[in-house]
Amino acid sequence: MSPELYSGLIRLHVLHHAVKEPIDDLGIMEELARHGYKLSPGTL
Repeated sequence: MSPELYSGLIRLHVLHHAVKEPIDDLGIMEELARHGYKLSPGTL
């Protein structure tokens, strides 16, 4: 998977959850990890 596609999918996932409910950085990192994304705190 290209880095641009990976980055775009992460942004889409974050926006999807932000529209539904308030989110924080730890919560979204945990949510993304459940879906197989591996991010460091600096990435967000």
